[in-house]
Amino acid sequence: MDSLRIMSRLLKRLEIALAQLAALAMFLIMLTVVTDVVMRYFLSKPLIFSYDLISMYLVVVVFFFALPDRLHRHRHIAIDFLSALPVAAPSLLPARPSPMPPTQS
Repeated sequence: MDSLRIMSRLLKRLEIALAQLAALAMFLIMLTVVTDVVMRYFLSKPLIFSYDLISMYLVVVVFFFALPDRLHRHRHIAIDFLSALPVAAPSLLPARPSPMPPTQS
């Protein structure tokens, strides 16, 4: 039982560390965009690597590093597609044969 507590604390620390790295990556995205805009419009020399850095690396880091913490805290986005079916929707589905043979009365 003690090893489970140790493992739980270790995973909690890892989740927190990954969430902090995701926050740092989000800050780097903001910093890169602001720097790119300033250099593009005031100095006419945009950063040539900003799009690739943000889209291929930093957004991926933000998503996957924040995911364990969000799932653990149940703060992720959940969408139910089939719960909003109208009442008549089950009648549109094909009828399934009953697994029980009909009873003879």
